[in-house]
Amino acid sequence: MPIRFRSEKNLLVRAAAIAGNERGAALILAVAMLAILSVLGSIALMTSNTELKVTGNYQAGKQTFMVADRAVEYATSRNILMTMGAMVDLVDDAGGEHKENIEAGGGGFLTQGRVFDRGPGDLPARIAGAYGTDFGANFYQVEVTARQRPDVAGQTNNSAAVRVDTAIIRIFKTDDESIFYTTGGG
Repeated sequence: MPIRFRSEKNLLVRAAAIAGNERGAALILAVAMLAILSVLGSIALMTSNTELKVTGNYQAGKQTFMVADRAVEYATSRNILMTMGAMVDLVDDAGGEHKENIEAGGGGFLTQGRVFDRGPGDLPARIAGAYGTDFGANFYQVEVTARQRPDVAGQTNNSAAVRVDTAIIRIFKTDDESIFYTTGGG
C-alpha cells in the first residue's frame, strides 16, 4: 500500500526521517575502503618481498658463475698450461694459491677445479682449414665447480652452484712452440 502524504510539509519531514536513518553509512563505507586498501597494500608488500628474493638469488647465481668463469680463464693462462704435468688441481695444488687467486674477485668459492693435459694432436678439421698444416694443437680439458659463498651467519640464501666443463685447444706452429694461441681468444 503506497504511502500518501497530505501536505508538502509532511513530505519534507518524512524525507528527513528517512535520511536520518542512514547516519552509519559513511562509517561503513570508510571501513570498507580501508579494508580494500589494506588488502592492496599487503599484496604490494608480498610482491616486493618476492621480487627482492628473486633479485638476491639472481645476484648470487651471477656471482657464482663469475667465480667459475674466472677459474676457467685462470686455468687457461700460459703459466698454468706451460708448467703443468698431466693434471693441475686448482683447489689444492700450489698450497691453495690457485684457489686464492681465483676467489680474490669475491662472489662464490671454488669447490672443484682441475685442468687435464690431453696431449698434442692434429688440429680439428675446421681449424686446420684456417691455419693449414704448419700448426699443431695441444688439447686441454678444464672442469670447475663453484658455489655461493655463505653469508656472515654461515648460511647460503640458495643453492647456487655452477659447473663448467670445457675443452681448450692451444695452437702452435710445428717448428716453433713459442707461439701459442688459444681458441678461446686468450
